[in-house]
Amino acid sequence: MDVSGFTRLLARRLISGLTLSLLFAGMASAQARTVEPTYSEVKQWVVGCDNTRRCLARFVPSEFARPAALRGREPGLMSVTREAGSAGGVTIRVGIAGRFDEDAREKTFFRLDPAQIQLDGQLLAPRLAPPARGGPLSEYRLSGSAALKFLTAVQGGSILTLTARPDSPLVSLEGLTEALVAMDRAQGRANNQSALIHGGRAAPASAIPAAPALPLVRAAPAHGTLPNASTIAGQVRRARASDLRRHECDLARRDDQVERLNALEVIVVLSCNSGAYQGYALAFRAPIANPLAARIIRLPMPKFLGDAADGDAAAEYGAGHYDPETATFSQTSLGRGIGDCGMGAEWVFDGRAFRLASLSYQDRCGGQPGDWMPLYRTRILELD
Repeated sequence: MDVSGFTRLLARRLISGLTLSLLFAGMASAQARTVEPTYSEVKQWVVGCDNTRRCLARFVPSEFARPAALRGREPGLMSVTREAGSAGGVTIRVGIAGRFDEDAREKTFFRLDPAQIQLDGQLLAPRLAPPARGGPLSEYRLSGSAALKFLTAVQGGSILTLTARPDSPLVSLEGLTEALVAMDRAQGRANNQSALIHGGRAAPASAIPAAPALPLVRAAPAHGTLPNASTIAGQVRRARASDLRRHECDLARRDDQVERLNALEVIVVLSCNSGAYQGYALAFRAPIANPLAARIIRLPMPKFLGDAADGDAAAEYGAGHYDPETATFSQTSLGRGIGDCGMGAEWVFDGRAFRLASLSYQDRCGGQPGDWMPLYRTRILELD
């Protein structure tokens, strides 16, 4: 599946009584304070802020509007993370990923030397922490005042060259300023002394809203075996054949999953299709006593992924799987085989409904495989 195919896929488918009373009151309060995550792409950068206002900006070059300096060159890695709240710590990562040579069938490992980093042809010589050792990634990290100084130093620049080699990986700074402005806005830092870009003096950092607490999600695993699981799966396949056809499922497949949700219901995950590197499934909720009454499950998505929840193939889940031990339904959709873009999500069943527990997403392909933007986080409480 190519990038446009992934976009289409997402658009179609992504104690005592007193103690319990206090617990659920706390859950409701935490969920009420949760903010909606955001995701956007600006020039050569993508930026996302999660449901606690933690923000991440990442260099991911556009395949359609790439600066001339990057054409034919290996992209380097750079990201800026900022925590929410008045303290709002900043972390910058600068790195180079290993490069695989298809002809030689081997991987080349660059070493990042901070003394050789150049900004538009001039040595920058940032003070960076020691590099990560071993593995396919050579990376430096900056935090605190060092990170802020680095951002100040590169403001207004165009290209970071990460080694002295003529084929050095590059980082484009086109769009970085706009990405940082978006982070400031999402965290309530506009016209504030703590803003990364054009910090005003109208309000002190203490005026920044605190980070919302992580929502608390209750997991309610069910217990007991299902000796007739295969029979239930077959009944649901026959009863919901119209859903399978509408979602272009392979009607002959039988690699299905049936698990208890609670004492009266099961979740039925029906495998649909498999492609070159991924497949997808449909999920149904059915009464154990009457599987023919199964109804399709459309799991909740953040607002920015509204098309995935409301499109003509909502309820399609890449590699969909339910873990009965943790009451968690998970899905992973890859934008392309290398896995440098995609969406991963988990939903926890609380005994009555599925609640979004985590989500990572990156529509633009680039960067490290599987290292997508974390956009939704929770705390999970498992109660038997």
